[in-house]
Amino acid sequence: MYIGNDYESDSDDDWFYDSIKRYDSLLMYNIHGTVSCMDMPSSDHLVVAASRDSKHELLELKLPDRLLEEKDAGLSNNRDFKMLSHGYSTSHIKQICATDEAVVSSERCGVNYYTIPQDKNINNIISQKCSLRQDVEFPVLGRQGTKVYSGTYNQNISINDLLSSQKSQSITSTEKEGDISVLKAQNDDLYVCLKNRNHIMKYDTRSNCWTDLVNEKSFGNMIWTMDVCINKMIACVSSQGQYYLYDQRFLKNVVQNTAIGMETNSSTHLQISFSPTTNNLIGISGFDKTLMIYDVADKSENPKPVFVHDGHRNKGADMIIMHLWHPCIEQLMFSADNQGELQAWKFRSQLCDR
Repeated sequence: MYIGNDYESDSDDDWFYDSIKRYDSLLMYNIHGTVSCMDMPSSDHLVVAASRDSKHELLELKLPDRLLEEKDAGLSNNRDFKMLSHGYSTSHIKQICATDEAVVSSERCGVNYYTIPQDKNINNIISQKCSLRQDVEFPVLGRQGTKVYSGTYNQNISINDLLSSQKSQSITSTEKEGDISVLKAQNDDLYVCLKNRNHIMKYDTRSNCWTDLVNEKSFGNMIWTMDVCINKMIACVSSQGQYYLYDQRFLKNVVQNTAIGMETNSSTHLQISFSPTTNNLIGISGFDKTLMIYDVADKSENPKPVFVHDGHRNKGADMIIMHLWHPCIEQLMFSADNQGELQAWKFRSQLCDR
């Protein structure tokens, strides 16, 4: 699956030698298509959606043993992804939520449900079982457990239970209608970020009540996205490079506020995410072909990244499409660029020590 390098200049030799000091692991692969999204249903599996020409694929991949081994475990014969199963969709896939047994996808025709074969044979096919929604186009997805949330704006959110594959509940906000950029389910709450303004709401699934968390005035044509971690922190970033960090217990005070120094005209790939293993690290991508890591414990007036991943250096690569944190292994990340290169990398821990 890995294809040789077509790097931009001789300076990449210097970058390669420098990377030995900065990374514990750095593996690069070619997916043979443009990755649109990915998800990790378990600690050793990765599900990827990719498009090439008119073909749109779903790939279930097993992570290389090299990534899962302890540091200094010695040489490993397995340094490549292994194809476990694959299948096709009828259109481009915007987002997926994956479990060990199923994939829920956001497509032009709505929300589709695919089954993953449990007999891991490359000849087995990921196949579409049913359509969960057909009344929305490329909706935003969120998942917790067997429940999948979907919607395009805050007036048409619905909940589907994967055990029944049926639409189970509709959610309607009393707020002014707004396009959604993120749906994040956590415990019994659903967090909703509105795309065109820094407005974050929380829906309590037990009481069916909405709460305004963040509602800042936005100026200009900005796009917003966000993430929430289990310790009640909310991180937001705009397409004009404004980054905010909030504590839900003290929302009047902004924990961090800094200008990243970059802007993007596209909202498609803008992403911010907390590390699930520590909750003190935040990844930001979608401005260019780099991925920035911030430390939420940084109390300085203008926090700077503690690490910048700049490994997407092939010719034509100018944007990171998406990134993922490994759910269990600290500082292990996955990133995909617009040329179809998937990178798996673990940056050195001492760079983030305080």
